[in-house]
Amino acid sequence: MSIIMQLLSAALAALCYVFYSMRYFQMLQLNGYSSAKLSKWTAGNGFYVTIISCGIVLAAIIADFFGVKTLLFLPAVALFGFFVLYKIPSSVPVRVTKRLLRLMFTAGAVMFAITFLALLAKLAVASYIITVLSPFLIMLVNVCLKPMEKAISKKYLELARKKLDKINPIKIAVTGSYGKTTLKNMLTAMLATRYRVCATPESYNTPSGISLAVNNNLSYTDEIFVAEMGARRIGDIAFLTNLVVPDIAVITAVGNQHLETFGTLENIIKAKSELPQNLPCGARAYFNGDNAAAKYMYDSYDGNKTLTGRCGQVRYENAVMSVKGLEFDLVSGAKREHIFTKLVGKHIPQMICLAAAVALSLGISMTDIKNAVLTLKPVAHRLQMMYNGSDVIIDDSFSSNEAGFVSAMEVLSQFSYLIKVVITPGVVELGKHQYEINHRLGGVAAKHCDYLIVIGKNAPALKSGAIAGGLSPRCISEARSRSEAMEHYKKIGGSKAVLFENDLPDNY
Repeated sequence: MSIIMQLLSAALAALCYVFYSMRYFQMLQLNGYSSAKLSKWTAGNGFYVTIISCGIVLAAIIADFFGVKTLLFLPAVALFGFFVLYKIPSSVPVRVTKRLLRLMFTAGAVMFAITFLALLAKLAVASYIITVLSPFLIMLVNVCLKPMEKAISKKYLELARKKLDKINPIKIAVTGSYGKTTLKNMLTAMLATRYRVCATPESYNTPSGISLAVNNNLSYTDEIFVAEMGARRIGDIAFLTNLVVPDIAVITAVGNQHLETFGTLENIIKAKSELPQNLPCGARAYFNGDNAAAKYMYDSYDGNKTLTGRCGQVRYENAVMSVKGLEFDLVSGAKREHIFTKLVGKHIPQMICLAAAVALSLGISMTDIKNAVLTLKPVAHRLQMMYNGSDVIIDDSFSSNEAGFVSAMEVLSQFSYLIKVVITPGVVELGKHQYEINHRLGGVAAKHCDYLIVIGKNAPALKSGAIAGGLSPRCISEARSRSEAMEHYKKIGGSKAVLFENDLPDNY
């Protein structure tokens, strides 16, 4: 084989490799570029693809032994792997970022070099073997690129710090186990009645997400910057607080989420407390008094603080939820305003109260708050109402936690005139408490739904909990995939209210 043909063959190998590996790249991105989590996903989802691909490689080796050209085996492996992997359900598309492109280019370049050297040594089958082992090569490349990615991230963080210092807007930080994005959107809508406001988009709540929002979105005419802050480990919030240096801190609610990394609720409280504890002198913290952990944080905090909720300094009264939405009275001192919103969920009055307290402190009137609330739309995949013929679809699939699961069931129960169906994989990332909590949530679902469709690894816990809660086994179905769950749903006759609680398994 000539050098030109070897180069072309190596280029083809690299292209096929990237094509074959797209789902692995996607899952690595979805799991925060964690090689360990990609390994876990591969073991559960991509292993059988690897086994069958090994069979194709073995055929290539046998063919090569008998002098048969095996160049076409590589596209065969790539095509097979691509189509089989893409049968694994996914609702989250690949986001084409500079980091992902760097990873894909580097992995493709490594594959090109391996194949070219293998062809020179007349060991063409080596490239097929590497293709089959693609997730491990991706993990290796990802680990090797980590130092460079950290350096790039550090550069963007420094740029964000300098820009925030130069513009010097009023900086508001929002954290909690859940409710962060909802609260951020509410607060932004209220403040926008008087100020120019920039907020972190969607659920961008990591150092890279916040620095991206500052560097790309924050304008020199903006007066307020609202930053959502997330955490998976102790120290994460402290880092973000030192990056943003907030004037105002808001704690939405704290509960059993990310127990897999935090270990205990006490550690979660400790992590979220890093926001108020690291505030500069003169800053103020706002706490949701209806959440036990947030109330504990309020009691423990010695700085300037405000409590909101049913018994707070800014409170809500006479809350009523229906299929049309929520209404309640918002009260602050002698001021009172009747509030209506199409948003649903037990947490909504809590979040509006919390946002209103911050808005009032910045000079927003109760009337403007009321009007801003009327404009609010559900955050995508967070108790979002849709209609499919006579069926009502309640999409709460972005993520889920124990409190959110219970709240979603209460929303579903409002549709008493419809057959109530729940489709869920349960709650994840709970570590050693995984079975216990999902068993309990199965019992909660049993009290609010007529049919339960479970999917994924939590199915045994959810099923046993639902049966213990009084739901007939005949009304419980188990599905292996999104498409199979939908087939179960279609078999249920009549007009239905269907709750999708938590995302159907993509990366777990």
